Amino acid sequence: MKRIAVIGGGGAGKTRLARALGAALDLPVVHLDAHYYGPGWRPLPPIEWVDRQRQLAAAERGVMDGHYASTLSIRLERADTVVFLDLPPLLCAWQVLRRWALGHRRPSTDLPAGTRPKIDRRFLAYVLTFRRRRRPTLLRTLASWERPVNVCTLRSRREVRAFLSSLDA
Repeated sequence: MKRIAVIGGGGAGKTRLARALGAALDLPVVHLDAHYYGPGWRPLPPIEWVDRQRQLAAAERGVMDGHYASTLSIRLERADTVVFLDLPPLLCAWQVLRRWALGHRRPSTDLPAGTRPKIDRRFLAYVLTFRRRRRPTLLRTLASWERPVNVCTLRSRREVRAFLSSLDA
């Protein structure tokens, strides 16, 4: 595993897993949110976002954390491994709320400078409906991807811990 894409819905634990993978495998970690958003949570224009991801994905090794379904193919073209966090929606919502509460106490390195985690109805709806609305398309994309890529789907915190433990072995 030299080029890993960590994907999944909001609150699934992508950032935490990416950091753990980077530490365990001695790989640099790229948090896509920190590159997509600017001050005040302003997103990059679509063309710039595609170019930025291509630049980031060009690295010879690393872990990229972020879902961004519209540009997933950029990461899949380069990844040798995809880790899909497919955790239950209520757990993801809880983790979003927890991160929001803790994020107001300390800054996060995976977000743009000067921003703190935020929550709104739209984001919570995305988190709670990810499995039902977006997961089927994602699974079809992964199953039909033309280049071989190792896909590891983790469905619980226990599976995430076991996966990380297997890297230490």
